[in-house]
Amino acid sequence: MITTESSRNHDFVKQLGADEIIDYMVVDFSEAVKNVNLVFDAVEGMYQKKNFKVLKDGGRLVSIVTPNISDIAKEYKVDAQFVIVRPSRSQLEQIADWVQDKKVKLHINRLFLLTETGMIHAHHLIETKHTNGKLVVQIRT
Repeated sequence: MITTESSRNHDFVKQLGADEIIDYMVVDFSEAVKNVNLVFDAVEGMYQKKNFKVLKDGGRLVSIVTPNISDIAKEYKVDAQFVIVRPSRSQLEQIADWVQDKKVKLHINRLFLLTETGMIHAHHLIETKHTNGKLVVQIRT
């Protein structure tokens, strides 16, 4: 698995299983990587066209940020899908089992209480786009 990440998070993504890490602050990943089977797009904006450039012919792009991604993909002759997750209780229970069995690596960046102050701090961190791992809001004490 190849991922892009700033140098401050290289060790973190290695622990999550990255085989190759490209520092997007230093290297243009669309020039460094070619013939990729699958791109997972979680960042909308200027990187979008670059994501298509790294795909091999017939490759696939999955986006969680761009609903009209399949229209854009026609230009590049690849398959692209927008995915929105609507998990069910059984799916969430399955994921919980995988976490408990250590089949899924989980990193919680920070835990917030469900208060106005907690929600404001959590939302601010999300807006900065510089968190690693998940932010969790605790509903019950």
